[in-house]
Amino acid sequence: MFHLIKRIGLQVEISDELWLMPEFVALLEKHKNMKSYATEKDALTGLLREVTYMFMYIDYRSPFDGLDDDKRHDNAIFNSRLPEGWVKDKTVAACMVAYRKVMYDVLPTVKSLRTSRRGLTSVNDLLEDLVREIEIRRKMLQGIRERVPVKVVDGQTKFKRMEKEEKEVVDSIDTKAILDESISYITKFMSLLDKVPDAILTIEKALSQVAKEESEAKPLRGGGKKGSREDPERYG
Repeated sequence: MFHLIKRIGLQVEISDELWLMPEFVALLEKHKNMKSYATEKDALTGLLREVTYMFMYIDYRSPFDGLDDDKRHDNAIFNSRLPEGWVKDKTVAACMVAYRKVMYDVLPTVKSLRTSRRGLTSVNDLLEDLVREIEIRRKMLQGIRERVPVKVVDGQTKFKRMEKEEKEVVDSIDTKAILDESISYITKFMSLLDKVPDAILTIEKALSQVAKEESEAKPLRGGGKKGSREDPERYG
């Protein structure tokens, strides 16, 4: 398996191979030389938190993969327990670029997997929006019914006489338009819902292909790994 960073719950474990990348060596040196740390343990904690952020934000195994950039960023910061006000610096940015590049080179299907997940998240968001629009119109119609007073006589529902103001309110509402809009939103909802199984199947196929690419990844010089498309000199 090709994993420079391993996930254990919401914690991460760093592979020795990660330190073959100069960007991560620079990150390590940054934390070693930071005077704000009282002890080496504090420096290690700071390092692990930034690496955890990278994993949660970039890696396809992150529980937040598929969310939009802002939500993924916020969740990554929260779960890595970075201090309030933390800002990604140039060293972290360079590590993220390098990590993403290696991941996409060794596991090329990851890119399409992540795109598919983002697509499914967008579909789910649209479905929720449509449900909200349907619910709004349902409540509008319910409100109209509640404004119309009725009585039951011999088991039959009959309308009572409405006050003038109530009648003006009810008459001013175009119930047919509300019903037509409801039907339109329901039709869109059902059409979009039909696409979900195919989207899930696409993601499952991509995951299978990624697993295959992971198992076929070959060692790089120095203990790294490379995929079938990678130049053996690129990360030597």
